[in-house]
Amino acid sequence: SYPASTFAFQGGEPTLAGLKFFEKLVDFQQRYGRNGQSVSNALQTNGVLLDENWCQLFRQYSFLIGISIDGPEEINDLWLKSPAQERLWAALRQANLEAERQYPLHEDLPQHVADFALPCRDGRIAVIVADEPQADGAIREQPAPDYLLAAGGWTPLRVTCADLTADPAGWAARIKALAEGLGGVVRSSS
Repeated sequence: SYPASTFAFQGGEPTLAGLKFFEKLVDFQQRYGRNGQSVSNALQTNGVLLDENWCQLFRQYSFLIGISIDGPEEINDLWLKSPAQERLWAALRQANLEAERQYPLHEDLPQHVADFALPCRDGRIAVIVADEPQADGAIREQPAPDYLLAAGGWTPLRVTCADLTADPAGWAARIKALAEGLGGVVRSSS
């Protein structure tokens, strides 16, 4: 009843999910696919994190790959409406931190999006601009999605628009310290 199935990954940057996620994906596809079923995979990426290991996986399992080439910032960022997020974006760039904007957390919470995602050597940071502040270190008071993000290898950081507006550089410094604690941000270029 399912002669052909296609899995397509796009939006944000799918390779931030990590190579192990996609290795596990193809393992599940092979293990749970039906006899005679054709399964294909497609991935749209900016190509920044691709290396020989990624290419080997793509070749071995015949992934269809699309490479996105971003346009000018004034066109790419037309959808952004939050001045607070713009201030943080500028502060992150000033602090020399590379981040993905509006990154879908599909592997952990398909219905949630991080406003900024930073891949680090030893983990990932999800910055979520929230309407209500979260008490630092109060794990029991954090909503369930933060637990799921943490279980998926994310370090969630919630910030309010008011706090961002008041101190974007301070929040960028806090994010930078968190990233350094996770081995530093993975750079998109050498």
